[in-house]
Amino acid sequence: EELMGFVRDFKLDHVGVFKYSDEPLAASFKLENKVPEEVKERRYAALMQNQYDNVVVPALEAMVGKELDVVIDSVHEPTSEGEDRILFARHQGQCPEVDSGVVIDAVGPEVEEVSVGALHRVEIT
Repeated sequence: EELMGFVRDFKLDHVGVFKYSDEPLAASFKLENKVPEEVKERRYAALMQNQYDNVVVPALEAMVGKELDVVIDSVHEPTSEGEDRILFARHQGQCPEVDSGVVIDAVGPEVEEVSVGALHRVEIT
């Protein structure tokens, strides 16, 4: 509960959450009365929801209307008529394979010229 309150009450930029797991070389490996897996899972899920509600959502809402430079990571080409080209990107505060990303769903000549690895200026909506 103390950790839940900390995540809720303090203005954190990012929160990483993991469940304890035994490591043979760690001193805690030899401790008895381990927390059951279902309790760890329940606590993990509650903390993830807490950090989503109190860290992720406010951070995303604060970005709306800002212009950012993003690096294009991948491109989804249209597979049918009328479908837009979708670009997947990240800004300097996002780590690949760890953080969320920026999805660019747009049309126009400036998007058609963008390729993977390119730096592109976007407005967050």
